Amino acid sequence: QRRVREAVVSTQSTGELMDLLGLPDLLDGAVKMAQEYICGEEEEGLKATSLQTIYVSGFIDTVKRIFNSFKNYSYELVCGSSLHDLLDILGLPNQLDGAVTMAQSWFCEEEEEVTPQLMKRSPLVITPAMELAAVQGFYDTVQHMYELLKRYVVSFVCSAKLHELLDLLGVPDDLDGAVSLAQKMICGLTSSALASADDMRGFFDTVEEIFYKLVEMGKAYVCGADIGAIVQELGLPDSLTWAVNVAVGWICN
Repeated sequence: QRRVREAVVSTQSTGELMDLLGLPDLLDGAVKMAQEYICGEEEEGLKATSLQTIYVSGFIDTVKRIFNSFKNYSYELVCGSSLHDLLDILGLPNQLDGAVTMAQSWFCEEEEEVTPQLMKRSPLVITPAMELAAVQGFYDTVQHMYELLKRYVVSFVCSAKLHELLDLLGVPDDLDGAVSLAQKMICGLTSSALASADDMRGFFDTVEEIFYKLVEMGKAYVCGADIGAIVQELGLPDSLTWAVNVAVGWICN
């Protein structure tokens, strides 16, 4: 049956697959990469990397396309509308709320500020480049969770509750979105494995918290230290290595 499904996918055009799956045109790039992934002949190790590339590239491509779509509307409409309204205006499914939120942020030139108490420093301004780095770090974390979950029986992983998997892997609750996506990948639910705003929120918040801790440690030390050493210095679990890496990039770049 799997070979039959692969044969069907391989013989369809991207447009035909879009109609078959009922997906919006904005996702044609992601569908094309997924088709190439399924029909390719890479080794399993390379396929895992290819799958991660599909998610990252597909998400970023979708954000850019939504951003360009916003140019057809007025600033007041785009920046004054709620996320739900924008999804309706663009005719997009709720699964793309994360991409729409990021595109709206870019379009409206919003400056996200985090000002923890007792911290005397300039507000953190999140640029599009910083957001993209965080998206890459999020999916790097998803890939790590995927590799960890592969060590267990598939039936167990697919039947387990999210909090059970968090406890099993020993990861903080802020990574629940990453673990949830990794679970979907293991269980073959890749069509729903697009990161939502809620999926990424915990990871983004964690990166910002780490960023401020790194500011206190000093740029000279942070930019010259090994990521592993910084993770240990902060007393963080290895699962937050990619969050630390993003925060270091924000400071040093």
